[in-house]
Amino acid sequence: MSTGRARDRASLGAAVRLSVTAAATTWAAMLSWRGFTELASQFLFALVAVGAVIAVSGALGRWRRLPGPVVFLGQAVAGSIVTCWYVGGRPWPDTAFWTAIDEAFSAAQTYAAPVPSTGDISVQPLLAIGGLAAMLLVDLLACTLRRVPLAGLPLLTVYSVPVSMLDGGLSWWVFVLTALGFLMMLFLQEQEHVGRWGRSLDPAQTSSHRSEAVRGSALLVGVLATAGAVVAPLVIPTFSLEVFDLGAGPGGNNQITIENPLTDLRRDLRRGPDIDLVQITTDDPTPDHLRISVLNRFSDNEFSSGDRDVPAANLADGPLPALQGVSEDVLAAATSYSYEVRIDEDFESRWLPTQAPIGAIDASGDWRYDDA
Repeated sequence: MSTGRARDRASLGAAVRLSVTAAATTWAAMLSWRGFTELASQFLFALVAVGAVIAVSGALGRWRRLPGPVVFLGQAVAGSIVTCWYVGGRPWPDTAFWTAIDEAFSAAQTYAAPVPSTGDISVQPLLAIGGLAAMLLVDLLACTLRRVPLAGLPLLTVYSVPVSMLDGGLSWWVFVLTALGFLMMLFLQEQEHVGRWGRSLDPAQTSSHRSEAVRGSALLVGVLATAGAVVAPLVIPTFSLEVFDLGAGPGGNNQITIENPLTDLRRDLRRGPDIDLVQITTDDPTPDHLRISVLNRFSDNEFSSGDRDVPAANLADGPLPALQGVSEDVLAAATSYSYEVRIDEDFESRWLPTQAPIGAIDASGDWRYDDA
């Protein structure tokens, strides 16, 4: 009886360790979503409770040898209860829950990241639901199906989502925490497999000695692998598209990408620190502002420059077209002034800042134009 109880306690301990590690690793990957909102601590604290519930319920269900679908269903119900409580204030999805979800969708479509969290403006419900889905999927693959390598796919997805949506880069320490957690899951799974091989044939090599040796080797390999993944991109040369930008010739069938400058009343119009990005020298006695783009289209929630048709053959080379609707007599009597504009490297825009109207412009780079 004592041997069986010890084996049950060991089995429960192993299940809890793997489940907690899977939840903690997913939570570490969710740290990369901090840039989506100004109050990231709200949904991150909620995900701590969600991860704890999923880890404990999953470990107990697997320890009791329940079928995998039953374990996953129990985890989904338990995690959903905590999430609904956080989003709507009740352990079930009521009217307040769905109202918060609708407001979160509206805020996500209206505001650019980081979305403010004031009044009805909040995207925390969407982030909490995304974290719940990620934790359920990682626990299912790593703990229930015992396929830790496959669990790396949802972890990579969670970590990679902000890459295409946030302007700034991701923190290296978030990658380190996620990578170490994933390697720890691999170690726990393989340690359990090795532990089932039986007792060592060498009497001098006890199970504790073997565990300590394996643990030390795994720790060394994990640290070196993670450190290499962080340092390697700093020393390995990479190519950018500018390397093959050979001039303003016709080139091949290159696709041109245009970004519409959108106005965000909360972030873009908020006064920030004064940073000199543009310097202008002119002989114009009454200089006017530069124009980047015309926001001539409004679609319910945002202004944009509308659809643009910029063929690759529209090279910005040659005389500018004459002003439409202006006679030659008016143009002949007009006075021209010169503007010298210097743009700092921190000024990020795919649009060329210029005056309007202009008679000629000289700007370095491969610029294209829209006929309209």
